Amino acid sequence: MHLWTGIAAGLYILMISLTGSVLVYSNELYRAATPEPILSKGSGPRLTDDQLAEVATRLYPGYRVVHLGRALDFDQAVEVWLRRGGEIKKRLFDPRSGSEVGESVPTAIRLVSKLLDLHDNLLAGETGRKVNGIGALAALALAATGLVIWWPGIHTWRRSLSLHRGAGWKRMTWELHSMIGFWSLGFTLVFAAECYQDGGCHAGGYGHSDRLHDHSEQQQCSERIVASLDRKRLDLSHEVS
Repeated sequence: MHLWTGIAAGLYILMISLTGSVLVYSNELYRAATPEPILSKGSGPRLTDDQLAEVATRLYPGYRVVHLGRALDFDQAVEVWLRRGGEIKKRLFDPRSGSEVGESVPTAIRLVSKLLDLHDNLLAGETGRKVNGIGALAALALAATGLVIWWPGIHTWRRSLSLHRGAGWKRMTWELHSMIGFWSLGFTLVFAAECYQDGGCHAGGYGHSDRLHDHSEQQQCSERIVASLDRKRLDLSHEVS
């Protein structure tokens, strides 16, 4: 049990640790991935919201505009969300010519959001968060069974806390494994308990008050971060029926 649980849990902990280590710098990654604002180079009058909505629906037949937002700088590209059924497209349009100038959310920012989703939810929403909880239990089982296997007895347990010279490679491997397992036991227990408590793991810097208990909430939060870092929008956006 300890062997096979160790292989599975080891790969799981490695993935969570690597993604968590990267996401410690998530704010910096979002900033680095945010491109410079796109400004209109035209000289004509700015299009109204209704005119931009008409242009967008012409480019995307069958879609309707559900959100249109302008930045502080009115020459900056206008964000337009279009919906058809359950599909939403988020695009940027030139405020003067009405031409489409790109995606509202850059690919690099989408990748950072995906990495966050992988770390928290294993890309599977609430189901992935529950799997993270199961992974925490597996890590606890690994720590408990490893401690039982490692225990050398009341009189000799201190000798198992270090390596001994002159031992063969098999013995050296066993002692190294035992030593690392013992000294990392505290980390493993804290890691597993924290993951199980939250129903999933999170990187340093994300407190309990910042947890996103729903995949859709996570997406909305990512979008708010993007909007804040990219265009510094005021509450000037409005719903277009």
